[in-house]
Amino acid sequence: MATKEEILALYEEVAAQEEQLCYSAFSKQDALTLGLRLVKEARARQADLAIEIGVNGVVWFSALVGNANADNQRWMARKRRVVEMKEMSSYRYGLYLQLRDQTIADQGLDPVLMTDKGGGFPIRLAGTGVIGYVCVSGLPHTEDHAIICDALKNVLHLEEA
Repeated sequence: MATKEEILALYEEVAAQEEQLCYSAFSKQDALTLGLRLVKEARARQADLAIEIGVNGVVWFSALVGNANADNQRWMARKRRVVEMKEMSSYRYGLYLQLRDQTIADQGLDPVLMTDKGGGFPIRLAGTGVIGYVCVSGLPHTEDHAIICDALKNVLHLEEA
């Protein structure tokens, strides 16, 4: 069991990732580039992974890699709702709840529709804010978060980030 200090450190690390891994502009071509990078990462890891990228309520990229299926899509929907409502990654929201010893239900939200697990990440424009999301499902939730960060670092040319 992680201590509050360890959870806080993770929370701050994830918040910093969200600030750093942002775009100056985001187009359908950017969604395709990011989506295909995630497909490549999933194949390299031999992972079953569902991937979805959306902007302003419209899906711009969707893929199922390996044996990813409808269950993974349902998990992505739960992660997407958190990103859209809270404008933060689903992983950071989970850490936020842990820091407060709360659950999604304690926040007045439906745990059937939302989750505190990693794998949903905001698409943020510098100087503008959150305009969309990238979600994945298929790996353990911390790895779902990490594969998104790795792909964003690659496509944003921030390999050392």
